[in-house]
Amino acid sequence: MLWPEEYIPREYHDVQWTDSTPIGDVHYTGDVDKGLVRSVTWYDEDNMAYFLFFQVPVKASEIEFYKDHVVPLKDIDFSRTDLIGVKTIR
Repeated sequence: MLWPEEYIPREYHDVQWTDSTPIGDVHYTGDVDKGLVRSVTWYDEDNMAYFLFFQVPVKASEIEFYKDHVVPLKDIDFSRTDLIGVKTIR
């Protein structure tokens, strides 16, 4: 699955690439030459899709860390709003 060209803003100058893993393909956008990733998409063994987008590209070497620490939103304790980027006003 590759993103249609219109999903990659031109000002990012990003490209798409795919790596094959034992679980399946992992799709990236970013700057291959600089080793930076802006987004990553993959499916787990239960065929659940995951997508991470980084406003500031991260090093390709750090992607496994992010992938290993993603949990479905339904599994997050909602008292931990810092995990889902929600700020509360008290």
